[in-house]
Amino acid sequence: MLIILIGIASSFSSLAQESDLFEKLGDYRKFSLMIGPTLYHSAESRITSGTMAPENLPIWGISGGFEVDIRPERQWSFVTGMIFAKEPSYHIRLNIKQEDIPSRTSDLIDKARDSYVPTLSLPLLITYKLPLSESQFLEFRTGGKVKIFPSADILYSLTYQDDMSGTRELFRLTMENTEKFYFGSFLFGAGITTLFNSFLIKTNLLYTLNFQDTYRGEYAFANLSVSGSSTGTYALSGNNVSLMFSIAFKKPENRIKDYY
Repeated sequence: MLIILIGIASSFSSLAQESDLFEKLGDYRKFSLMIGPTLYHSAESRITSGTMAPENLPIWGISGGFEVDIRPERQWSFVTGMIFAKEPSYHIRLNIKQEDIPSRTSDLIDKARDSYVPTLSLPLLITYKLPLSESQFLEFRTGGKVKIFPSADILYSLTYQDDMSGTRELFRLTMENTEKFYFGSFLFGAGITTLFNSFLIKTNLLYTLNFQDTYRGEYAFANLSVSGSSTGTYALSGNNVSLMFSIAFKKPENRIKDYY
């Protein structure tokens, strides 16, 4: 019986200590600035006629903005904010054989990526924290976001010019984002929060799963001497993994308190 009582008392003591640790997070501002790299999944191409398709590559991007932790001093909290991103549409590699272009002496290899479209996202996340030490916390995040996505039509064309046939188009990719002005996404991930004397740093690894493709379109190979024509569909999900770094500064009154 005594052992049970000691165990219960120890549990309450541990919870009280954890609560004190969470209170330290309240010494910092709820508002934090963030920035980080994003790796987007490669697009999917499906052949509808012929035999050729572009090779789709993963796409690096960058995003940044700010977030607000509603109750940072609590184990459970809500986080919202704004995220600005440069949304990609394609990153492809084309390999057209020498025999398809009679005037060439080697294969034509072309690698292309687009200019990015700016987007704005409004997230709402639930967070759960676990203390790792007096100055570090493990944080889990999950929730959703709404992305405001301006309409855009994208075109990429690969042409080749020779003395015999002049300029001819070998490949064309056309796409557009969907008719909606906004997109929905599901987010989940985890990270580490580290406390310093005058600021804290959050490092979060997040996965974004979109409810719909960000871009859809079609591609076509043409004017190839041996391979002939090929057509297909193109879709970019926009799903991505991001590594976000956030900084929040200590409240002025707590800096003064620490000083004295």
